[in-house]
Amino acid sequence: MRRVLHNITRICAQTATDAERFQALGARADGVVVTGNLKFDGRAPALGSFGTGIRNALAAENRGPVFVAGSTMRGEEPLVLQAWRKVREKHPRAIMVLAPRHPARFDEVAKLLQEQQLKCIRRTTLSQNDDEMRRQILQLEILLLDTIGELAEIVGMADIVFVGGSLVPTGGHNVVEPAFWGKPILFGPHMHNFRDVASMFLRAGGAVQVADADALADAVLHLLDHPNDARLMGEKAKGVVNQQAGAAVRIMNQLEEWLGAPQSTVAPLP
Repeated sequence: MRRVLHNITRICAQTATDAERFQALGARADGVVVTGNLKFDGRAPALGSFGTGIRNALAAENRGPVFVAGSTMRGEEPLVLQAWRKVREKHPRAIMVLAPRHPARFDEVAKLLQEQQLKCIRRTTLSQNDDEMRRQILQLEILLLDTIGELAEIVGMADIVFVGGSLVPTGGHNVVEPAFWGKPILFGPHMHNFRDVASMFLRAGGAVQVADADALADAVLHLLDHPNDARLMGEKAKGVVNQQAGAAVRIMNQLEEWLGAPQSTVAPLP
């Protein structure tokens, strides 16, 4: 690896720890620079017609709070549903948006919800007519998001977001996206694919890591019963994004320096 890395002119590392590891593998110290994580340079999407329609229907029927369980994996939905039943006992007007990670599992998860006799509507069967949508929203308990590309928008309506792939040992998913909206974030013990990013949010108080289904239910109930805590968590999550943003410009600076072009400016990474 030392021979390979000596052929690389510049390495843009996400963190100081990553930079140290590259150097330990043999990269030249003057060729490694910490630029940050490009994921933090994203932005929350605008609320489109679907999101606006759902939000208006929820408000009209006085439904809420909204709990989003996003990017769930096989074996995880039963655990989320176990937690959800405890939440619904105290908050009977609450709604959960359940978004499986892989489209191939939409039918599988729909069958699970049917077997558990939960009042579920699939996103693809949700009416576009305002009055009919309101009627559907009034009756449902769980909205199964069986589409691609709409989860980021739906997160904007959430009161609490659970990041899936983390109650089962698949490594978790991106926790930055709900932070764009300033939402309180929950995830399970298996976050090794996003270890460093998850740690940032935990240290800042913008996320809570739960051990199992019971702990997930307890965390959701605490945040619902203590809205000020939920608000502060969301603000801290958004603060992490603001603090860590700027990787794109830092990387451009490195390219411009290499090419001899004028540099852009951005605050240094803290």
